[in-house]
Amino acid sequence: MQILRFWRIVLAIALGGILMYLAFFRLPPRPRPTQLLENNWITSTLCSAPCWEALEPGATHYLDLQQRLAQNTRVTLRGPNELARQSVSTLPPNTVLLFARATGTDQGHLMFDYDARGAPSVLYEIALYPHPAMTLDETIGWFGYPSAYRFQQVNFETPQLYYLLLYYAQPRMEVRTSAIKVVNGRWDIIWSQPILQVSYLSPQAYASSAHGCWWRSLKVLSKECSLW
Repeated sequence: MQILRFWRIVLAIALGGILMYLAFFRLPPRPRPTQLLENNWITSTLCSAPCWEALEPGATHYLDLQQRLAQNTRVTLRGPNELARQSVSTLPPNTVLLFARATGTDQGHLMFDYDARGAPSVLYEIALYPHPAMTLDETIGWFGYPSAYRFQQVNFETPQLYYLLLYYAQPRMEVRTSAIKVVNGRWDIIWSQPILQVSYLSPQAYASSAHGCWWRSLKVLSKECSLW
């Protein structure tokens, strides 16, 4: 009788531990997206991510751009004169092209590695501005929880504002939210947070970028997972 009572106590403790784990550590089912991913600009009509419209980070050469996109009805490339008129102050200095839909709406940019002569060579990032607009809950609903996340300070003048960066191994992808305010080392997750940019990365670019913290909470993320 005492042995039976002992095992009942053990079973109750074990069951209680499992319930506590499920309540505090296991992520609940991810949100359901409210729109179809295949209707978004970040998807391709010609290949699967991280390839996009016949462009593949880590494989496509700068000299191949015109040939790859010559017959593409979704994309028109911006020339140097048009690029000079764009507001590119928020883009990295080694951005060499903007591209747009046939309607003329800017929808992203391409970034290339440079060769020894300083000329653009191999594509390493395809950065897309989601259209229609995407939110954080739709991103999680489509792609699941990221492999890692971290924060990137917007600039030194506004130390409390950060971008949230999500990293996915399949496809090799970085997702950037709009600027958020981090208070007392924490950020309360806002599922309606807009997504600024979805970037498909080369293997090398992903390996050098995709590190940070494991997504373990549905309410709060730690500012400790930051770039600087």
